Amino acid sequence: MESTETIVAIAERLQKRLVFALSLGDKELFHSNVLAWFLEHCCGEHCGSADFAPVAALFGITDGTVRKVWREEANFDLLVQYYRNAEPDKPRFVVIENKFKSMPRGEQLDEYRGKVRDGKVSVEKLHDDIETPAGKKQVKVRPSLDNTSFFLLAPQKSIGCTFPELPEGWAAVSYESLLAAFPAAVQGDAFASGFVSEYKQMMGDLLQLADHAVTAASDENAPCLASRDVLSVLEEIRAHDIYQKLFFSAMRGTLGIQRTGWKCDVFYRHGGCLKWMYVRDGVTYGIELQNNDSKYLDFHVFAESDKKLPAAADLKPRLLGWLCAGFSGQDVKSKKDGTLNQYKEKHKYVHAFVPDATSIAALRSKITAVMTAIEK
Repeated sequence: MESTETIVAIAERLQKRLVFALSLGDKELFHSNVLAWFLEHCCGEHCGSADFAPVAALFGITDGTVRKVWREEANFDLLVQYYRNAEPDKPRFVVIENKFKSMPRGEQLDEYRGKVRDGKVSVEKLHDDIETPAGKKQVKVRPSLDNTSFFLLAPQKSIGCTFPELPEGWAAVSYESLLAAFPAAVQGDAFASGFVSEYKQMMGDLLQLADHAVTAASDENAPCLASRDVLSVLEEIRAHDIYQKLFFSAMRGTLGIQRTGWKCDVFYRHGGCLKWMYVRDGVTYGIELQNNDSKYLDFHVFAESDKKLPAAADLKPRLLGWLCAGFSGQDVKSKKDGTLNQYKEKHKYVHAFVPDATSIAALRSKITAVMTAIEK
């Protein structure tokens, strides 16, 4: 694993790159947009040329022309429409799910493939002009399992530690292989050539950070919090959110908690967050881990509902009882006025602090103890 000194050097390089500054607005969408532009504008007419043919080939487009690339169509990061040269009247599709700043989830990939299988992909904008004996005819086209391929795009380490085998119907393309397939230059476009060079160098650095985050959270004997020194460096260049989300996503896999009736989500809100949810009587109860302070992991036991929550007199002892299944009384943090903590109106919680030296394995024991109490 890279040392903190190496992380500092990476951060200094990224800070100097204009393309990195441009990527900060919406980090994952930026990479989807870059790939979409090159597929549409460089593979549309030159799919079989020496320039971007290796990029198209990664996604199964080896003999044909890219017609259109849609972004966020039916929640797909990218939906590519293309034609094989031997079948110019038969549209084909590629679904690309881009997972750079979070770990891929099998249930999400199954859901996306299910949309195509069940014919639920919106088709209003999916049409093309087809040559017929009577001239051109505009026809609607619909993705199906017969004409659609599915690809997960993610760093190699993210793919490797998440899926021993990919879900049915999906293939993987690593960012590492994508960068290797990008050409050294774009013929006739000096700006695009310079951009490709800068983009490849930036992504090389970002992939090192991603590898560092995933590796740090993949050992159950390692601390359950990301290094304070590393986060401090990355916060200076606004890359700490990517690192923390990857760290928490990888830690979710290392924890390996799979229980009937529970759902899990990873997100970023003032720090990395990992959340398990269990629905009972119309109320969602659960556990939320937050890295708001890098000295501690904040362990919440919560109740939330779009409707009215149980009365505080009933809810507080219940939440405290569940929390104490994993913590001793002195570890629990209570408000001085005795009321419940609250995030907006529909989320109330009690919490305890987990010291940063606590191992992921020890954290697993606390989580499962609290889950068992909630289930009972």
